[in-house]
Amino acid sequence: MRKLSILLLAVFALTANVEKGHAQTTESSKSKKQIPQNWFIGMGGGISTYFGESDLDVPGGYQHLITPNLNLQVGNWFTPSIGVRLQAGGMQLKGWNPSKTGGYYQKMNYFDLHGDLLLNPENLINGYNADRKLNWTLFAGAGAAKVFHKNTVPASICTEIKAGTMLDYKLSKAFSIFGEIQGTIVPENFDGQIGGSHKEGYATVSAGIIYRLPSAQKGIKIKETDVTTQDNKVLNDKINELLAAQKELTNKNSDLQQQNAQLQSAAAAAATKQPQTAVPAETAWPEGSKLLLKNYVRFASNKSVYLPGEESNIKAAADELSKRNDAIIEIAGYADPKTGTQSYNMQLSNKRAKYVADILKTKYNVSADKIVVSSYGNSKSPLTDNSKNKIVIFFLKKK
Repeated sequence: MRKLSILLLAVFALTANVEKGHAQTTESSKSKKQIPQNWFIGMGGGISTYFGESDLDVPGGYQHLITPNLNLQVGNWFTPSIGVRLQAGGMQLKGWNPSKTGGYYQKMNYFDLHGDLLLNPENLINGYNADRKLNWTLFAGAGAAKVFHKNTVPASICTEIKAGTMLDYKLSKAFSIFGEIQGTIVPENFDGQIGGSHKEGYATVSAGIIYRLPSAQKGIKIKETDVTTQDNKVLNDKINELLAAQKELTNKNSDLQQQNAQLQSAAAAAATKQPQTAVPAETAWPEGSKLLLKNYVRFASNKSVYLPGEESNIKAAADELSKRNDAIIEIAGYADPKTGTQSYNMQLSNKRAKYVADILKTKYNVSADKIVVSSYGNSKSPLTDNSKNKIVIFFLKKK
């Protein structure tokens, strides 16, 4: 008994130190909060079998020594990994004594009471998880039993040492079902037979139900300080990354707005150089002359699909064309001479012009015989800033 007590205390101290180590990594020293008590009660039943000096010789097989048992328990989990319980149980055990002619069964009605130290290895190793349904518990403890013999031997009180394992499955916040296997070591006089050197004991397999008291039905509560300093650092880093990305997008948007303003200014300047910029719809114009429209369509590098917001310029060109029955529209594509060869840029500018022409035909009902597609690649630069010549320009021409 003394050795068992020392062993249980050592296990308790080791487990507490491991729990403390986990706690120090997840809470600050300023705000420790006591974990609430988690009380539970339970009851179950099953079978027991006794292992005495001569019990293996019972006629007809060892199964004749199997007897029923009942048990009640009450306990408390101090932490997710460590708890204690008090369990009472008993009913009847049977042994075999071959001493008389033919032998006889030793029937022992008993009642025992013992305390156990509970250990949940999974919570200890992996941490507590409130959503976990299946829990595994190891236990060990000691107690005493009152034994009433079915022969002339008087009743006796015997010490016990117990150990075992239990699985419980959570049905709800309040109820769980459990299955338990435990082994018990008892002194040799437990069965009423004195003498002999054989170690004696009994094994019990039981199942039942556990009820957690209302104050404990929320489970082991995670401390407020379980949001660790490290977690805060990770969150702050994420926030800083998002702020940096937002700043970068803001800068890019500002650059795009500046480029658009430059393009609009350059197109306006180019339009003023055209002799027909203010030709009214009813005025006749010379054969082959062109009218440069101020609206043009911008593209990204190496792309033949216009930038967002540019379709309004295509609609404006279609509206201008609809005002003149004697005109066709020329769609001229260009490319940035600094990116790509002349051959590649010629193909790219042609794709851009055809892309805009298809939109005029399909969306704005401009007939194909009123559209001319031209591509200049990087052979011409309508804008002074070559990097901004990724555009399509519209001209109105006399039929």
